Amino acid sequence: MAKVEAIVFPPTDWLLPPSFLYLPCIRTECFAANVDSATRVVGLHLLWPDNLILKECSFCPDKAANYSLITAILIIKADTQHAMQPTGRIFMEMTRYKHLSQADQFRGMPAPPLEEPAPEEGKFISLPPPTRISVPPLEMRSAIESRRSVRRYSGQSLTIDELAYLLWCTQGIKESHEPYATFRTVPSAGGRHAFETYLQINRVSGLEPGLYRYIPFSHRLLLIDPDPGMAECLADACLRQAMVRDSAVFFIWSCVIYRMAWRYSERAYRLVHLDAGHVCQNLYLATEQIGCGVCAIGAFDDEIMAGLLGIDGIEQFVIYCATVGKKQ
Repeated sequence: MAKVEAIVFPPTDWLLPPSFLYLPCIRTECFAANVDSATRVVGLHLLWPDNLILKECSFCPDKAANYSLITAILIIKADTQHAMQPTGRIFMEMTRYKHLSQADQFRGMPAPPLEEPAPEEGKFISLPPPTRISVPPLEMRSAIESRRSVRRYSGQSLTIDELAYLLWCTQGIKESHEPYATFRTVPSAGGRHAFETYLQINRVSGLEPGLYRYIPFSHRLLLIDPDPGMAECLADACLRQAMVRDSAVFFIWSCVIYRMAWRYSERAYRLVHLDAGHVCQNLYLATEQIGCGVCAIGAFDDEIMAGLLGIDGIEQFVIYCATVGKKQ
């Protein structure tokens, strides 16, 4: 054992931590028979993997919700000299199958919707159906070999047909089995497809600039915010990457985590990151057909991005982004 690090787990400023931080009351047999929020608990290490040693713990039981919120100070046994924080190791450990709680699907809980509800009143824009969109043919090997990240774009606009094609390639619905699964143009664990697609449209013919959300079940756009300064705000939130502002369209994928966790419990946090890669790779390949380039972005301020989209950043959070524009 090379070194010992102490952390507070979970962070005290989390309002709704990931579900693996909620231990069902049926697992509280290691606690005292009568407990309250002030009880200091020993022996909780029985619930943690071998490389985590409990130093101190308190918890607040909520019988109505059938969980106890655990706040623990853990000692992490590290076996390397790396200076990085142990967060990643904890995540990988606590999302192993042996630590997973029973998923709500198998507890008989109703499935969450496969799409976030849209307001009845709003500015909707119908998109051309995929069957009517014509794109130049492109041999698959050529698309794969020519794919690369592109950070500089011409000032040319995308057509609405081209945008509709990219949306269909990244989240298009081919078959629906509500509320359990949709089969789309990209793979997703169990067909759960936990993403919502937001778009900062800067240059698309026939569309006013602004922040939109794609509604895949009806193949429409919903205008969220027409603020002309939104592109600059998003660029700042992405650590001042100018390509966000200079792109024709900026794709933002948010994750509604319970949509995936309903079936896969804590493992959902791994699966949605895999799914994000599937979606963005389809975007890369599809843009090759229409003379566009893409640059994926994983560097952004999570809280600021959530605020700009009007989501809570916990139950729904930004997971991945990408700029799109015509190649120079």
